[in-house]
Amino acid sequence: MISTDPSGAPSSRALRATFIVAGVVLLALWGASALPIVDNWNNPNEDGFDAIPVFYASLTVLPIGLVVLAGAIQGSASSMRRARGGLIAAAVVLGILVLFLGFMQLATVMNWG
Repeated sequence: MISTDPSGAPSSRALRATFIVAGVVLLALWGASALPIVDNWNNPNEDGFDAIPVFYASLTVLPIGLVVLAGAIQGSASSMRRARGGLIAAAVVLGILVLFLGFMQLATVMNWG
């Protein structure tokens, strides 16, 4: 059943499919952040810093991915707005990360420390 927004226009199946794919990709990125921990599980030389990516991904990417996926699956107008907001939040987090990595690369090239 296709839900309708307040204006009466049906929600697009292509838009819902796009949001579902985006939610699955965000959850896959969260899962990929746990791979260093799994790879070094019984390594006696491991210092524990491999847990940092999964910690921060659990605070940012996991909730955003769940919001986007749940909103796309529900398909109502309000849930699609939440999913769109989640994608905007994911873009902001990605932009901050790219900016940080760019500054890190600039500091390396300029030999600032």
